[in-house]
Formats: sequence, C-alpha cells, structure tokens
Amino acid sequence: MNKNETNIKPAMKAHEVIGIRSIKVIIIILLISFIYIGFNYQCVNTVEGLVIDKLQQGLDGEEEYGIVIREEDGSEQLIKNSEYVNIVKVKNKSESKSLQDGIEKGKKYKFKVRGLRITDFKQYPNLISYTLTNDEIREQMKVQNEQSMKNKKIAEELVAQELNIDKKYIQFVNTFNDEKWIHKNLSCTIKTNSKEYHVEFNTDKIENSINQEMYQPTTINKFIVK
Repeated sequence: MNKNETNIKPAMKAHEVIGIRSIKVIIIILLISFIYIGFNYQCVNTVEGLVIDKLQQGLDGEEEYGIVIREEDGSEQLIKNSEYVNIVKVKNKSESKSLQDGIEKGKKYKFKVRGLRITDFKQYPNLISYTLTNDEIREQMKVQNEQSMKNKKIAEELVAQELNIDKKYIQFVNTFNDEKWIHKNLSCTIKTNSKEYHVEFNTDKIENSINQEMYQPTTINKFIVK
C-alpha cells in the first residue's frame, strides 16, 4: 500500500449525510419548541373585559372550560380555562371548575392569564385568576348599601308594630354593617324608653341586579327583653 492510498478518507454515503442532517434538524426543532414552551409559560398578562359567554366542551369524555370576553375596544377574546399551558400543568381539574363556576356572564372582570394568543394556531391564553373590575365593585357596594338601608327601615316598621309605638322612639343600639345586614340571619338590639330588646327576623331571599344572595326581613321571629 502506498502513501497516496493511506491518506484517502472514505467518502460518506448519501444516506449517512441525510441522516446526520435530519438529526440536526430534529435537534433544532426541539430546541425551538422548548424555548417557545418556556417563553409561553413565562408570559403572564392582565386583560379586562365583559364576560359574554362561558364555554364547556367535551373532548373524549373530558371537560374543557373557557370564557369569551369583550374588551373596551369592542374586540372579543377567548380565554381558556385549562389544566395545561402546552405540556406544563398549571392547575388541576377542580381548580378549573371552581374558577369557571365563580365567573358570571354579564359582569366585568380583570383576568390574570398565562400564555400567548396566536389565533392562527388556535393558541389562547390560559386563566390563572380573576377579580371584579372597580366599576363592578362599586356597583355591588351601591346595591348592598341600598338594600341594607331598606332592611333597616323594614325592621323599624316591624318593631314599631310589635311594640305599638311610633318608630321615632326606636333606637338601634348595635351599629348596622351594610355588608352584613343583607344576609339570611338578621338580628339587632333596639332600645326604647328604658328597655332593650334583642330582635331576630324571619327573612326572604330577594332578586337583585348583581345576582348576589341577599335577604330582607319579613316578620319578627324572636323578641326578647334584655
């Protein structure tokens, strides 16, 4: 064997070249995929809008939740309420259901979401948490306060009828809490002349514009001299 023969390297066969190139392409694709998954998971934003629809679709026997909101500019956006962001599990099924059940159509919320929105690839942000907007909170407080004051007036009338006196002689000893005096178990302490009474009321549930569980007194259940 001469020197020229020993220095010649064997040429790579075509299928070997294709195989190496394919491996490189696969590695690049995997790297891009992992980078995208990581970036998508780290992308956390807040969106605000009016809930116009709640979705619950079955896929192979599995429930998948979502909501549709309308933003201030009139555009509509789908927010998924899934267990996963890509392949990363972010919450369990019961958490998704709890979030879904707590959201009401027709109300405005601030939504904290994770993930990118790429409509062409059916990629939507995933719900993390939500809170009512300031407008909704103010509206709730307004309705609660109005009902609480109404309940107080009803209570005055019922006590005045029970004692057969003018309601101007009735003094409420305990302070009314506007948020608490709309619930099922309503009671108070009143004072008239030199006597104090503990009063408990029967109540009825009432409908209201904020769809909150509220009650108002209907009759006196217990009237106890202290």
